[in-house]
Amino acid sequence: MPQLLSLLNPLLDHPAFRGAMAGQTADGRGNTISGLTRAAKGLVIAWWAHESSRPLVVLTSDNEAAERLQQTAATVLTWLGSDSRGRLSVLPAFDCSPYEGRSPHPEILERRAVALWNIAHGNVRVLFVPLPGALGRFRERPYYRSLAVELRVGEELSLDDLSEHFSAVGYERAEPVMNVGQFSVRGGIVDIFPPESDWPFRIEFFGDSVESIRGFDPSTQRSREPATAALLLPLAETKRSSRLFESIAAALAERREPPHSMEPDWMAQFSGSFPGWEF
Repeated sequence: MPQLLSLLNPLLDHPAFRGAMAGQTADGRGNTISGLTRAAKGLVIAWWAHESSRPLVVLTSDNEAAERLQQTAATVLTWLGSDSRGRLSVLPAFDCSPYEGRSPHPEILERRAVALWNIAHGNVRVLFVPLPGALGRFRERPYYRSLAVELRVGEELSLDDLSEHFSAVGYERAEPVMNVGQFSVRGGIVDIFPPESDWPFRIEFFGDSVESIRGFDPSTQRSREPATAALLLPLAETKRSSRLFESIAAALAERREPPHSMEPDWMAQFSGSFPGWEF
């Protein structure tokens, strides 16, 4: 990108810009930069990510602002010759409150889960997060690391445990598998379409051993080239389990006034996923 860099260099070499960047790294406390347009903010963030080895959290007003800043910064990083893949991530805020009695949009749940998994693995250099999304309570890193599974040919694991994990992190059973977030189990063959994957995977087991991994075309269901590994990212940041819903129902039952010995009529609706259970 020599031509683009020749256009950027006069700005990047400007004394005011250099002074502002130096103030962000000299003593660790930083300074204030104000009066910037959205494009200029993206440029400053990209240059900081390009020059510094320290991670950066960028707080925004809402999801749209976070998305646009991330896109601008990723483009500028490409111009600067840096690989932005996996380095810039958005942790979106929920599109509803805990008191509305409904669940967040599935796409938001998926993006949050993948972002938190990447953060837990140290893959994120710049995190764009709306202020409401940054104010939530979060778990320790090992929990988010456990949300994804990376399978390799030759590994051994229980197919039942794997199916249980898929259901816990947001996958839904479907036959055939056509869309992201679906999986199926047919004998020793597992089809699954994880987030951020171009193709779904077809994983063949021999007993408890992974015998082969291939991508496949969801429109024709025909296998494609073989792969040595498959990264199966989550679609939800909170694992679903029967024990979780039992504890929710028990907690609600204890709050009844006055207490009763009989199980309330509404108990059954909390025995599985219900609107707003994530909160």
